[in-house]
Amino acid sequence: NLAENLHPVKSDPSQIEQILLNLAINARDAMSRGGVMKLSTRNLRLQNEDIPPSMATDQGHYVFLEASDNGMGMNEATQAHIFEPFFTTKAPGKGTGLGLSTVFGIVEQMKGWIKVISSPNKGTVFRIWLPACLEQQTSLEETDFGNPKIQGSGELVLLVEDEPDLRKLLQEVLILNGYKVLVSETSLHALELAKEQQSQIRIMLTDVIMEHMNGMELSQEVKKHCPSIILLFMSGYTRDALKGQEISEDSIEFLRKPFSPTLLLTRLKALCERAR
Repeated sequence: NLAENLHPVKSDPSQIEQILLNLAINARDAMSRGGVMKLSTRNLRLQNEDIPPSMATDQGHYVFLEASDNGMGMNEATQAHIFEPFFTTKAPGKGTGLGLSTVFGIVEQMKGWIKVISSPNKGTVFRIWLPACLEQQTSLEETDFGNPKIQGSGELVLLVEDEPDLRKLLQEVLILNGYKVLVSETSLHALELAKEQQSQIRIMLTDVIMEHMNGMELSQEVKKHCPSIILLFMSGYTRDALKGQEISEDSIEFLRKPFSPTLLLTRLKALCERAR
């Protein structure tokens, strides 16, 4: 039940996709014998008197999303933990416990609000309020992409990313903006490159969740061969969702996917200048 002429929200489309997919997966798993999932959207304007004390948001225009299922539902004890990273009621190997924490992280990042209503054998409803973005949209031509002030100076970047399209895009962005790039799709191959190149590598830009070694484990091994290497981690999960990966510390340089080329280049430039 999707409303027409919804207000825009300030988000990358892939973030909205992650919200919808994770809610759909959660509903599917709650309805192992079949059932119905319903999605509805509408524009909403909240006044201060409409906002309950438990809802940490401000008055204004919102896009309201509701996802419901008629599955097994949850008791209050389970509801108290569903947004925690790595919490899951599923059997081992059937879920990571990161789906709903990812949804929560995206909504929180967008300064929105999420609420769950559920009871055993009576299904579950997720309600999400996302702030509407009514100001004029910025065009690509108005961004800082290609700005000499944020371009590299020939530094060699070790790029570690297992998703082919993103890996290719990041490689092109880096090369077009003054960096040299070594590309790896696995942590093991990245470690071999680090051993071969050693002092030539200035920066490692790496995903966090990977096979064989995660990003933190890889960085520790790479540093044995490249002690002064600059590290920048990236992931589609929030910092809170990655606590088990030891990447929640504020001192860790971290980019949350999806990010713009401008943000990537700005962070790399700042890291290089700080390390001089």
